[in-house]
Amino acid sequence: MAGHGDYPGFGQAIPRQSDVARIYMPAGAAGPSFLLLHNFDVIKRYNNSDSYATAVGHLADRIIGGGPFAAPWPSGDYALSKDQRAQVQSLLARAGYDVGSPDGVIGPKTRAAVMAYQNRAGLPADGHVSGRLLDMLKR
Repeated sequence: MAGHGDYPGFGQAIPRQSDVARIYMPAGAAGPSFLLLHNFDVIKRYNNSDSYATAVGHLADRIIGGGPFAAPWPSGDYALSKDQRAQVQSLLARAGYDVGSPDGVIGPKTRAAVMAYQNRAGLPADGHVSGRLLDMLKR
């Protein structure tokens, strides 16, 4: 875990050469980014929530001496209800992007459509669905 750039020991190498990490950007490109190792998924076995696993991982980082997140969560953005997520999908479909059936569930087709839209708009193509995205699509 760690929102500090290199992980894990805040600038140290990943502990095992065989470890595979993936990038997680819970607030899109404007917020903190994390390199996740297998333990993130292990934490989620107890509570299958990315937010929960992020909090537990960050608490563990702090206990071993890590600092706060290197990048703050973006201000002025907001999470969407299921109806608002369906509205994002409908607006993307109306603009010619393939999102499948607008159902408010953000899956691979919706993320790909969001990234294509962001790319076309000259934005970081992170696939993040948020209030800012909905506001942009309504214009």
